[in-house]
Amino acid sequence: MGNLALFASGLLLGGYLANGYTSIDHALKNAAYELDPSLFNRKRVLVLGTDQSSGSTDVMFTVESDGAMTEIEQIPRDTMVQSGRFGVVKANALYALGGAEAAEDEVSRLIHGKIDHFARVNLEGVRRAGDALDGIEVNVPVRMKYDDYSQNLHIDLYPGRQVLKGAGLEGFIRFRHDGLGDIGRMERQRVVFNALFEKILSPGALVHLPDLIRITQEDVKTDLSPMEIGALLGLMKGNHLKITRLEGRPVWYKNLSFWLPSEESLPL
Repeated sequence: MGNLALFASGLLLGGYLANGYTSIDHALKNAAYELDPSLFNRKRVLVLGTDQSSGSTDVMFTVESDGAMTEIEQIPRDTMVQSGRFGVVKANALYALGGAEAAEDEVSRLIHGKIDHFARVNLEGVRRAGDALDGIEVNVPVRMKYDDYSQNLHIDLYPGRQVLKGAGLEGFIRFRHDGLGDIGRMERQRVVFNALFEKILSPGALVHLPDLIRITQEDVKTDLSPMEIGALLGLMKGNHLKITRLEGRPVWYKNLSFWLPSEESLPL
């Protein structure tokens, strides 16, 4: 069994043990029996990164894989959503307004594709994941200094290549005050996605498996079963990652900035 299959089976094992299997042997047999990546082929998962205090979504993307390529499509948080239920809102408000179902429905319409599952990630969990993986090496392009006491968000980073973990890594993916706004933040998220993708699927990640399972249980709310999480990871064995962004352009509407999807027009 390859390293990735071992990693996926490990996640399954953790899920089975967390759900009442007292025998590790019993859990291993069930995990090995049910791990079938083809069951999850081309299923699309909507990932929502939210802060615990306000419920707004700072990170939003879809992920799917066919075994040869894993595709991530980023949805700018300021994307204009013209909803029959909520009116004109930003995409980052969907989860707070209507929960996962509303976010899935509206994003499905935006990307013209079905959303099969969701995963809401508490962004404070990024701190713990960064610590568990011994940090992620990135190049900080500019001085990043920002404080938001309402969200307990404090960013204080200096330019240069460095290993970030904990609050530093969370701040790197959430900072948006560099003149590029949400677009600059999504570019930094791409850097982190690539680094995490490589690190999580590496043989060395097995050492961190217990911590990663615990973080998943504490900081992720999802309708994915342990079997489906394992199947999705199994599909990533090709280790090819493609990241795109919902096409559109920045606009102003009623004194607010939005990202207008390219196939939509401003409301009258």
